[in-house]
Amino acid sequence: TELKSTFSIGAGVGYQLNRYFRTDLTIDYWSKSKFKGSTSDDGNYGCGSPTIPCQSVDRAKMSALVLLANAYVDLGTWNGLTPYVGAGIGGAHIKWGDLENDANVGYAVHKGSKNWRFAYALMAGASYCLTENTMIDAGYRFSRINGGRMFEYNGAGPGFDKGFNTHEVRAGLRYNFGGASQ
Repeated sequence: TELKSTFSIGAGVGYQLNRYFRTDLTIDYWSKSKFKGSTSDDGNYGCGSPTIPCQSVDRAKMSALVLLANAYVDLGTWNGLTPYVGAGIGGAHIKWGDLENDANVGYAVHKGSKNWRFAYALMAGASYCLTENTMIDAGYRFSRINGGRMFEYNGAGPGFDKGFNTHEVRAGLRYNFGGASQ
């Protein structure tokens, strides 16, 4: 199988508890990503004849909405640069489009599935003070979304995916409504 890379966009709102600890709630949208896979068997599982093996090419699209509650530890500030580590926990709403199954014995469409799944993330990065209230932030985020139903039953199936591991390099701006916290 193959799931093509996509882009994500997100936003968050948080609270600086003290100089070293902050939290936030984030929402990220993953745009539609193209899925391509293939299946095959020895012909004994529903292809009509034990002498004709099933082979198919499967295509679908997937998008996601990821909601996380995050906590960060700022490791100190030097010349306006603040490195940090963080972790988050939450859920992801995965939306699979219809799966097109183009097999050597026919064509079928399986209705895509939508469901909520457990998700978590680990982050590391640094922010740099641009003004008293504005920081630029750059970092790395690993996230894991559990597996779940991919498509519904249509003569075969249902189908499931094993979940998603993502590695992201992220950049953004942070605005502090209360003034400088460092």
